[in-house]
Amino acid sequence: EDRSPPPPPSRPIFFEGCCGSRRLANELASHQWHTISCDDGSKGIPREEPHDWTGEVLCDVIFPTDVHPNLFDGANAPMHIHIDGKLEDIKPALLPTLTAASYSPNCASQSDMAADKHPRLAEDRMVAVAEGASDLSKEWDFCVKHISRINADQRDRDLGPGRKNSDFGFLFEQPSTSRVRLHNHILFMQLPIQNGGG
Repeated sequence: EDRSPPPPPSRPIFFEGCCGSRRLANELASHQWHTISCDDGSKGIPREEPHDWTGEVLCDVIFPTDVHPNLFDGANAPMHIHIDGKLEDIKPALLPTLTAASYSPNCASQSDMAADKHPRLAEDRMVAVAEGASDLSKEWDFCVKHISRINADQRDRDLGPGRKNSDFGFLFEQPSTSRVRLHNHILFMQLPIQNGGG
């Protein structure tokens, strides 16, 4: 079976990673976008169901191992999908071709008030390798690195002869602290794509 990324369907596709309540995806669902959300429940935020002009609509629930590029193909394909699991367990190449995305990794280790419990050092470019670095900090680093992989894969998708998915855009929601702003993975995200950024 060919699982290469298909061209985008007629409806735009929005992906909300580490979604918590799924509020952004649900807002775009109300405007007739296909939506995909992903969360493992670790933030303890209840997920809300999508709505459209007819009221509440169904949101299929799958697992990271069920993700494939053609999630929205076929007459009986769902409009909205929630992936119950960790963002990092999704292989970037298996996501459908996206129009836009938003990511909100668990920020408990990134606030200034958390600095004592989750040490990060400027000389390490804020990557969680300092002595006593917490598991939560290391998980955040891994998640953010994976977000960069997803973004790079999406922007490299072929949409046709001479066309890439270069208009794919994303939001990244985190506290505005030096622990975030000076983090190696965040600095990489901010580099222009032509300079190797993602």
